[in-house]
Amino acid sequence: MDWLVVARAIASVAFLGTGTALLVVAGRTFVTEVAFARRGVGVPGTVVGHREVLRSDDTFFVPVVRYETTDGRTVERDSARTSFAFDRPFLEEGARVTVLYRPDRPERHLIRELRGQRALGMAVALTVGAVLLMIGTSQLP
Repeated sequence: MDWLVVARAIASVAFLGTGTALLVVAGRTFVTEVAFARRGVGVPGTVVGHREVLRSDDTFFVPVVRYETTDGRTVERDSARTSFAFDRPFLEEGARVTVLYRPDRPERHLIRELRGQRALGMAVALTVGAVLLMIGTSQLP
């Protein structure tokens, strides 16, 4: 067997796998956004601080928000699962924001003002994923 054929097959599988993973992540993020837009309850909130997150010897910041649900419960929580981490605080402490939360799980929330960053991340993941899929399929023997 020619080593070049094997190398092309391995590269093809790597491109296809990475492209598929990026498309799945972008799709999952999109579904989450749509679900929050449809079923989420929007309330005013305040950025009360930032939580530092260490990743690969770099420090990133995730906003911590405080908001009150429609039934009067106060929630203070970081947005690590639903927001991007930034290399500097993106939202200043004390900033007024709109928080979308799930009525069945009020601790799950999105900060509306960070929607642009999530949309940009989805667009990049979709584009790169599609390009990798095209490269991967073109490399198939």
